[in-house]
Amino acid sequence: MLLICPNRATSVELRGVPSQEMAAWEILDSERYPEPQSFAELLVSAKPQLCFLDVCSAPDQAERVLAQLARPPANIPVIALLSRNEPELILRFLRRGAATFLLRPFTAKQLKAAIDKVAVLFP
Repeated sequence: MLLICPNRATSVELRGVPSQEMAAWEILDSERYPEPQSFAELLVSAKPQLCFLDVCSAPDQAERVLAQLARPPANIPVIALLSRNEPELILRFLRRGAATFLLRPFTAKQLKAAIDKVAVLFP
């Protein structure tokens, strides 16, 4: 699993949610939005099955990352992380390929529902 989250508070909160799903994965953590070339290399070497992407810290950079994840050859499901309820931002990222989203404060129930949705959309 890949976690791209420049917002430290968001990252810490997500990691703190008690979840069997999260406990089972090795988490590759990036505290900044990766550059396209290094990101392509990371995707090839790590082969993440899922990505949590902070879309609030820098929406334009997050959108660039989402474009790399959501299209071939990667086709990695993305769960957008939002620190506040912003309907326009939610729609923007869902339209561009995010599978679903999580809103802070994160809960185990919310996380499980998002992961279950990804499992249905990306069998």
